[in-house]
Amino acid sequence: MFSSDRRLLEIALDGFSLEEIEDLELNIIGGRTSTFIDIELGGIIDLPGLAESLGFDGLSIAAAGHFLMGLAYAEIDASARVSLDQESFLLRGDGHSTTYLAIPSEGAGGIGASFDLSAIAIINEGLMARVTVCDLGAIIWSNVERLEHSIEFEMDPDGLINEDKEWVSIGELQEVSSVLSESMTRTLPLRLLIDVAYDPLDFLTLGTRLGMRFSNRPIIELAVGTTLRVVDMLPLSLSLTYRSDVNSILFGLSGHLVIGNKMFLGIRIADFGALFGSTKHLGLALSAEYIF
Repeated sequence: MFSSDRRLLEIALDGFSLEEIEDLELNIIGGRTSTFIDIELGGIIDLPGLAESLGFDGLSIAAAGHFLMGLAYAEIDASARVSLDQESFLLRGDGHSTTYLAIPSEGAGGIGASFDLSAIAIINEGLMARVTVCDLGAIIWSNVERLEHSIEFEMDPDGLINEDKEWVSIGELQEVSSVLSESMTRTLPLRLLIDVAYDPLDFLTLGTRLGMRFSNRPIIELAVGTTLRVVDMLPLSLSLTYRSDVNSILFGLSGHLVIGNKMFLGIRIADFGALFGSTKHLGLALSAEYIF
């Protein structure tokens, strides 16, 4: 919902079209933290007639609505070497664009809403498949302190060439602009998940996931995981996930306390460690669920 992605750079280059981006750098200044509360209300509808006609043991559709509340703190610089093309002029030289975004820890934070839609098929005993479309919604940050961006481009000695191929020397181009804002709306990037789970034993579930996040920098994730139910009221899960945005394999660990088949209390630690590549993301989630 909040990330230091390429969109910050696109804000900085508003009004220009990029021909080339090189040496993209994202620098986190003063740290970055975010905390969210997600209140979810959902339901599921069984479709036994359709399941029978398709040869499945079961078929359901599910929907969930989320009310999001969050706080975030971040100071980010984004810069890159660019080649800019505007109207009939080609700028040749070396330069960079910088975006500075500050969201203080004080303030009302962000609020938003999103929806998830799922189709769940029980193919046969022990084998399940699920397709989910997630994050149909947006979040509004009401405590944006400062959003500044600047473009600095120093020309080659030859300067500027126009559409008639005549050189014009203009020396140095510099654009500096500052935006002070009290709020910022961010549309949540749409996410598609395809999950397959198999129960070879009563106490063991094996699963795999293909995930795709559709944003201005698409993310693909591939995951495998297992859930152990040695103690029925305390299932434990372990996962390995490859994410294209960090080019790394990440670990995830979670556990749930089942109370009377109606209430579930959970804890999850995500994205700790990496088998290759590197990541600075670490997630901790606490959850409580009650089935009416």
